Amino acid sequence: MGACAAAGLTLCRAGVLSDTCQPGLPAAADLTCDGVDDDCDGRTDEDVRPVATVCGAGACQRVGQRRCTNGALVDSCAPAPGAADDRTCNGQDDDCDGRTDEDAAPRDVQCGTGACRRAGVERCVQARYVAECRPGQPAPADATCDGRDDDCDGRADEDSAELPSQCGVGVCRAAGARRCVAGAQIDSCQPGPPQGDDLTCDGRDDDCDGRTDESVPEQATRCGTGACRAVGVRRCEAGQLVNTCTPGPGAAQDATCDTRDDDCDGRADEDTPQRPITCGRGACLVEGVRRCVAGRELDDCAPSAPIGPDDTCDGVDDDCDGVVDEACAPAPDAALPDGGLPDADLPDGGLPDASPDRGLSDGMIEPPTPDMQPEDAGPADDLSMPVDAWTDGEIPTGRFDDAGCGAGQCGDAFEVHARPRPDDGCACDATRGAPAPVGLLLMLLLGWRRRRERR
Repeated sequence: MGACAAAGLTLCRAGVLSDTCQPGLPAAADLTCDGVDDDCDGRTDEDVRPVATVCGAGACQRVGQRRCTNGALVDSCAPAPGAADDRTCNGQDDDCDGRTDEDAAPRDVQCGTGACRRAGVERCVQARYVAECRPGQPAPADATCDGRDDDCDGRADEDSAELPSQCGVGVCRAAGARRCVAGAQIDSCQPGPPQGDDLTCDGRDDDCDGRTDESVPEQATRCGTGACRAVGVRRCEAGQLVNTCTPGPGAAQDATCDTRDDDCDGRADEDTPQRPITCGRGACLVEGVRRCVAGRELDDCAPSAPIGPDDTCDGVDDDCDGVVDEACAPAPDAALPDGGLPDADLPDGGLPDASPDRGLSDGMIEPPTPDMQPEDAGPADDLSMPVDAWTDGEIPTGRFDDAGCGAGQCGDAFEVHARPRPDDGCACDATRGAPAPVGLLLMLLLGWRRRRERR
């Protein structure tokens, strides 16, 4: 069998069957895969051993065996399918073309941190990416609050200083701190609450509106007394109530009787002087005073009572009726003809001439007038001449120079008042009463007699 099989004949010889076939010699082993039983043991190629095999490249590579099957060597190795390309940087031939990572593209990369960060590229080299990038230069410190890592240490703005802060106005003002948070300055200051309206004059902004004491109302004010009285307002200035009222200037004294406090001392008319006055006539004449009362000048003077009838020829108006000695009959004058009566031979019965140049008209006696002056006398109100200086027919207007004044010192022919003068004399006030008829007659008679004597 096998390689030992041979052909022969079966012969019958001598009655005996004999075979002429002789088998061949077998091989030592059956190591040849040829489908022949070389060692003639009834098995074919049993001594041919399987051989390990490798097939495919790169990622496709696989292993198998080469076996002898039916007299032929059969390899069981089958390569794996390859990838479409070789983009992965893994050191393998993924697409099984015999090249490694030839399709792995360069990638953009960045290097460094913060402000040092830069752009670069990385390439696939021996199954790993190698970057081609150089970081920037870091700053010495990171003190700027900008959200950037200026010193490239992985922290942003860590050197930014915390600053004190204030917020609010007026009483709402408060303190806080300004810190850098996520690249922005955050102020922790929170204003306080307002404390109501701003009606108190205290120099504080109580309602926190930026204005101080603006709600404090102005109030009308008055100041000063008397003529100095003035008006103003009380307002709040710089936290203080200020009164704008300024009293007016007062007079040096209050000498006017007008109920006004001219010198602003709280009293009215206190400097008005009291003036001496007289009241009454004749023997009733007394001295008093004129003083200011409630803005009016009032006389404090009461005439005395009459001393009796006026029948004494003493030049005194005893009954105070304004007529002197009206009840006294004059004694006849022995030196005059006819007992001192008017001369019947003279015109108009011996009375003074009533012609116009003597100041008379129609035989009537005129009252004295200011133009009737004594010879060489001053003005009519300068009553300084004695009775002897009278001119013919004139009414006396003289002043007594002796000390002391009183009734009767201004002559017997007048109802007049003697009043003190600053030079210690007495002035005869001929304007305070009308001449008494009897006295006037006697005076005219006296003038007539003197004319007769001069003739």
